[in-house]
Amino acid sequence: MFRSSPGRLTRHLARLPILLYRLRLGWLLGGRFLLLTHVGRKTGLQRRTMLEVVHHDADSATYFVAAAWGEKAQWLRNIQAHSQVEVTVGRRSSGAIARAVSQEEAERVLETYARQHRIAMRVLGRVLGSSDPHKLAQTLPIVAVRTSER
Repeated sequence: MFRSSPGRLTRHLARLPILLYRLRLGWLLGGRFLLLTHVGRKTGLQRRTMLEVVHHDADSATYFVAAAWGEKAQWLRNIQAHSQVEVTVGRRSSGAIARAVSQEEAERVLETYARQHRIAMRVLGRVLGSSDPHKLAQTLPIVAVRTSER
């Protein structure tokens, strides 16, 4: 399913929203996206990645995000090595702990996403080869990012 890493142009386009956060305009993206600041597993340097929020559980202050490039996603590999991260959503930043979720939990999160964002799920299905939450949960890593704010 995930045969190659994103190309140079795709990486640059995906990083454009980071500019909004640097200009203190991240609030324009609403709650659908977050800026994840993490530590590079090899370099120890701070890295930033924009991610779409698949689900937000306000009660537990947890954001769920997907690694669209699967296990090849550098940010995923980095958080597996260093789970302490920082999350910025809109104008709010908070320390957080990131962890991969079980396949069962991923299915529940993706089912909720499919109900709430039908069009986005169809597009995701075309890109990833399936829009069935159960099939996607087998190959699409879902990460829970639990913030320290409640």
